[in-house]
Amino acid sequence: MNTTTYNCQLISVADKQSFAVTQEMIVGRGDQCDLIIKLGQTSRKHARLSPGAEGLWVEDLQSSNGTFVDGKAVIGKVLAKHGSLLKFDTVCYNVVFESQHDNDISGDDTTVVGDKSEDESAKRASTLPPSWAMEREQAVDGTQILGASGIAGLQANQATKVEKVSIATLVGLSAPIEGKRFILKPDVDADAAEWSIGRGEASFVCIDHPSVSSNHAQLISDGNRWKLVDLVSANGTFVNGNKGLTTFLKSGDKVCFGQVECQILLPIEVQARQSTTVKREATTKKTSPLKPLLIGATLLAAIAVVLALAFK
Repeated sequence: MNTTTYNCQLISVADKQSFAVTQEMIVGRGDQCDLIIKLGQTSRKHARLSPGAEGLWVEDLQSSNGTFVDGKAVIGKVLAKHGSLLKFDTVCYNVVFESQHDNDISGDDTTVVGDKSEDESAKRASTLPPSWAMEREQAVDGTQILGASGIAGLQANQATKVEKVSIATLVGLSAPIEGKRFILKPDVDADAAEWSIGRGEASFVCIDHPSVSSNHAQLISDGNRWKLVDLVSANGTFVNGNKGLTTFLKSGDKVCFGQVECQILLPIEVQARQSTTVKREATTKKTSPLKPLLIGATLLAAIAVVLALAFK
């Protein structure tokens, strides 16, 4: 007889750490909490999480800055399902339910644990109760929410062919801007140009997603180089899976703003100038092979002078 149980996991959007929710737990800054969050302005006892047959119940404990499920403030108890985005103040987690199958071979309560084939495991892991799975894994505002597999793949810089472009372009790879292209064309007379990225409507690249801050990041072109600057966002900016505040870019780099993935495409002439600049800098930094010889000759001459004076 086969039975299926479901484990609830919270996956941190910022650093991808996972936390098992097996029973009622308290979330907050306090050292006595089950899930301790020191980031942001979370309260000492911020929220209560209770796994149940329907999903994960979330209750705000009169926190100062609120608890949110899929962008909506929690009042009373709110049910979070597979794929929901939880936010305690500005700290975000994905809710993921994973299925586990127990094979009852002998007819008693003995559980036999063994390796499953990849196809079988993948098939079973994707089977969730209808009441837990959000339709197409979307938040209430239509923004796609990624599960554990989506988060793992989000930062992967896969070796794919880089598209050639004549003008620098930022391409959206995931919802809510999947397929959108933002043309990054600086003014002709400008030595440098900047483009804002964030959730705010005034941003050049506007990304309406809960994991993206209002003023999240900035793209800067200063001649031969393009760089991406994080504006101290809540969930960070990543380039090829590496979180950073200021990162120089090359064509084809995968960049993530919170949960939203994009790709930067640079013109061929920019790539050529970058390559020339790097080679020139590397050549400049190389030590001339004559330099050690000159230093050695100078030292020998100095020693000879000292000895001559000593025996004079």
